[in-house]
Amino acid sequence: LCLCEQTRKLTKYIDAENYCRALLTGLRKERFYVISISTQMKLLGQRIVGEGSLSEVPAYPRLVVETALNHNAYGVILCHNHPGGDVRPSVGDVDVTRNLEMVLSRLGIVLIDHIIVSDGQVYSMTEHKDFTCSIMNRSASLQEDDPWDGQWPE
Repeated sequence: LCLCEQTRKLTKYIDAENYCRALLTGLRKERFYVISISTQMKLLGQRIVGEGSLSEVPAYPRLVVETALNHNAYGVILCHNHPGGDVRPSVGDVDVTRNLEMVLSRLGIVLIDHIIVSDGQVYSMTEHKDFTCSIMNRSASLQEDDPWDGQWPE
C-alpha cells in the first residue's frame, strides 16, 4: 500500500479502513491524522495534526481546518489510534468529533468519518452513528432502517 499515491480513491469504507490501518498500525503512542478528500473521493493528502501519549492525543480544530483548506478539500476523514487495544471511542473522542463536524460544516467542509484503529481492529464513527455525517443525511439510499453498505453516497 503506497500512502503517497495521490490518485487513490477512498470510495468505500473498506478503502478508508485499510488506508487508516496502514497509517496507524503498530504505533505505540496516539497519533491523529486528517485525510483530505475531493468531491470524487480522491485522496488529496494527509497530515499528522496531533501526537500524544499512550492514552490521549490533542485534536486542535485550527490544524484540522488548516489542513482541509490547504488541500482544498471537499471533505475529510479523521483517524487516530488507540495503542491500549480498545478500539471503541471514548466520550472525549465523540465530543471532539461532533465539535469538529460543526466547525468544518460551517466552512462547507464535510466530515466523512472518524476512524479509530487499535490492534488491527477498526471502528467507524459514521458506521456507528456517533455523529451526524451530512452526506449521509442527504442520501436517499441510507435511511435509518437500512444496513450500512460500506459505501459513502456521492
